Amino acid sequence: MSKWILVASLFSATVAQACPDLSGEYSQCRSQTGEAEVSRESISQRSQDGTEVYSVSSDNLEPMEYVADGETYSVDAPDSNLTYDTTATCEDDALEVDIVARLAGFKVGSGHVTTRKNGNQLTQEIHFSSPAKSVDDTVTCE
Repeated sequence: MSKWILVASLFSATVAQACPDLSGEYSQCRSQTGEAEVSRESISQRSQDGTEVYSVSSDNLEPMEYVADGETYSVDAPDSNLTYDTTATCEDDALEVDIVARLAGFKVGSGHVTTRKNGNQLTQEIHFSSPAKSVDDTVTCE
């Protein structure tokens, strides 16, 4: 029994260590394709019960919070009937976020964002699709 506890604690420590430090203020953001409309971004993070929690805001999107524990969380968007189901994990020194957008309970879009930091440079690979629009872009911020 104690062997399983040791293995579980080693696994959870490994998962926590894989979460990158993405915190910072990024004011010079460039989209490779022009599809993603981000010019400034701010990321703060904290550890909550051994899990990394990322708070992300930008100049044109609602602030979002991502708990990197692999669980799915639903967030109601202010001033609209949209709900976002988000699932965040840390893999290979990146924050991986899956997002499903729902309107009145019906899925209207989904996406995946991979966020990495190399020195002072933040890179986000963005993939999003909905019946109205699809976005495949890489945004780099400094």
